[in-house]
Amino acid sequence: MFKKIKKMGIALSALVLFAVIGLTATDSYAFYKACWHGGHCRWHMGSCKNQNYSGTPWSCSDLLIAITNPTIDYILKKPNGQASIVLGNDVTPIASDKLENFCTEMDTKYPIGKREDKTVQQKIEAEFENFFKSDDGKLSDANLQKWSKETVLQILDKAPVTGTITITKPGKDATIDIDSKQPVTFAWKSTVKGPHTIKLFVVKEGQTPEDAMINNKPDYQKEGITNGSVDILPYYGIEKPGVKIYCVVSCGDVVGYTSILTTRSNIKRGK
Repeated sequence: MFKKIKKMGIALSALVLFAVIGLTATDSYAFYKACWHGGHCRWHMGSCKNQNYSGTPWSCSDLLIAITNPTIDYILKKPNGQASIVLGNDVTPIASDKLENFCTEMDTKYPIGKREDKTVQQKIEAEFENFFKSDDGKLSDANLQKWSKETVLQILDKAPVTGTITITKPGKDATIDIDSKQPVTFAWKSTVKGPHTIKLFVVKEGQTPEDAMINNKPDYQKEGITNGSVDILPYYGIEKPGVKIYCVVSCGDVVGYTSILTTRSNIKRGK
């Protein structure tokens, strides 16, 4: 469990930082979010104990990282080596290797007890200003993996696709007559932009629809559908009526499902 840490940072600007409450990991680790002039906010490992630069536009708050939904909470790795922690709608960069080293140097150069002098505070402010002009924001792979381990957040190279897909035709457990030789319209409503894929699976005896989707090859598949529907011509293969077909429509990580019952015949493989 993350060790609860007493909030020690003193807000030195108008920015109000909020604490994310929650315990989700097995290892103890502290985190803090620090901001410069209300901007340049970064996640850091450690605590605000040595990050109190009174009299400068620096704010620091000890926080806990809470994972509420693995599909919207993750670490986003960019191609340029930068990374951010995404917690729902909150996206905050992780401190770069350079920034972590810079903060360590500043702690040593301006120890607590010697930061109260106004002239010193001006020097501190100037050094921070100069640093942020050259910070590349990059993390080493080793540090990125460390962040993933300590926060229990997965690393993604792009934001996951989220949304809903609802299959409207045929309806759930609808019965279709394959022998009619009329096209069967499969239609859906989707909040996800992009081409969709449809797959039909024959559910074998003793299987659940989910088993069929995971273990069977699709009996029908079509990709790149952009208009929200497709007409599939009936064809033959299984003579036994009442066979269940599982329909799966997907776009990225978003999936919609429905089940169909056949009469008199079923869908043939390979079409």
